[in-house]
Amino acid sequence: MNHNKFPIGTDLTVQEDYKLKDFNNNVTQVRKGDRILVTKDNLKYLTGDARGKFSYDLDLIDKEQYDVQNISSRIVEVVMSSLGYDFEELMEERDITKEELIEDVFEELDYFI
Repeated sequence: MNHNKFPIGTDLTVQEDYKLKDFNNNVTQVRKGDRILVTKDNLKYLTGDARGKFSYDLDLIDKEQYDVQNISSRIVEVVMSSLGYDFEELMEERDITKEELIEDVFEELDYFI
């Protein structure tokens, strides 16, 4: 894994295979193309064999920066997934696109983080 610092909210794609060892010394294979989310406390594996696992490489997290665009997109995805078809219909009725909603959330979050 590249040893840069990444802003909170960044969605990373693994560039090369490696092994992830947990606190019990269990090893999980992480493969090129797997996705990782940078959170305020850890790296959360989103796909692959390590899905749902965490890595506590705090030296990789830039706690002073945020990927506001990706955080906005993730918030909209969760809302749309939670509210389902009714919410999508409401957006269509009001002629609001997903991209416009993401932009609105981005603008609001950008005031605070």
